Amino acid sequence: MGWEGPALTLAYYGLATIIIKKVSPSFGKLTADEQRLEGEYRGNHTELLAHSEEVAFFRGQDWEQR
Repeated sequence: MGWEGPALTLAYYGLATIIIKKVSPSFGKLTADEQRLEGEYRGNHTELLAHSEEVAFFRGQDWEQR
């Protein structure tokens, strides 16, 4: 096999690594965005639960649904 076999294998792994790094998304940024959105959702849901009686009294369900 000589030196060509191991050299081609290393070149293949190097090229595959570069391609994967360029194509794959930033998982840290995606996780941070997911956590931010989930926090906003939970906060809004808690607010709605706290003020549900007022929403029902003033018939604000259509506005809250939007």
